[in-house]
Amino acid sequence: MTLALRRNGVPRTVTVIAAVYTLTPVSGTAVLTTAAGRRLGYLTVKDMISQALAPMETAFSRLKAEGVDDVVLDLRYNGGGLVSTGGTLASYVAGASAGGRRYATLLYNDKQTDSNQTFRFSTPTSALGLPRVVVLTGRRTCSASEQVINGLRGVGVDVVAIGETSCGKPVGSLPIDACGRTYSAINFESVNDRNEGRYFDGFDATCPVAEDFTAVQGSAGDPLMAAAMHFADHGDCLVTLAAGATRKKALSAPGGRGAAGFEGDGRCGMIPR
Repeated sequence: MTLALRRNGVPRTVTVIAAVYTLTPVSGTAVLTTAAGRRLGYLTVKDMISQALAPMETAFSRLKAEGVDDVVLDLRYNGGGLVSTGGTLASYVAGASAGGRRYATLLYNDKQTDSNQTFRFSTPTSALGLPRVVVLTGRRTCSASEQVINGLRGVGVDVVAIGETSCGKPVGSLPIDACGRTYSAINFESVNDRNEGRYFDGFDATCPVAEDFTAVQGSAGDPLMAAAMHFADHGDCLVTLAAGATRKKALSAPGGRGAAGFEGDGRCGMIPR
């Protein structure tokens, strides 16, 4: 595709080529020592895509080998993707105790119940099996990345969210081809093992913390990371943005009811595979 552009009155053309690109969806893996001497594993997961699976295994193999006490998942810029990839990420955290339990069930409307689908926790060899996980969140933490929070809470893992309220998208779409076009209308909602979902207002941060965009993401100077390290040591919040902010609990979805009538919001999706 060739685009004709004009900037400050000067025309130019840009050619855009469709291709398959190698992405880096998992980065920044590190093991840090807190002030109290706890071993804190850290990794950034940018996209819930199949290309994340291999580096995810490498990252958790390292964290397990180094015997981390806590793990921090940086999902602040993760706009979503595949349900299965998010389920794999959650399985590395939850471990054997969650194996076989429901990670997410996708509920369609009452005319499409045959399409309902359940994704279950697996038991990866490098799973950590932690009772608690710290998730760094923001307004771009959306869809399949929010599903990680909801799925882990559904099996009793204590999810400590640090940052800002997530985007609020407990629904997704199964793209449908018709008449030469592909439609991605919202057609299912997601619930966890306790049938909790419908978090349309997003998940509030346990510890609300504002970002400092001059700091290196995941470094000791990153306010979200500093708050995570403090929480690992003390079990409380270092900094809050607003008094009285609390963790938002998911609402229970009525049994058998799907997501008919929900509208998409243009943000990244949750894809059922």
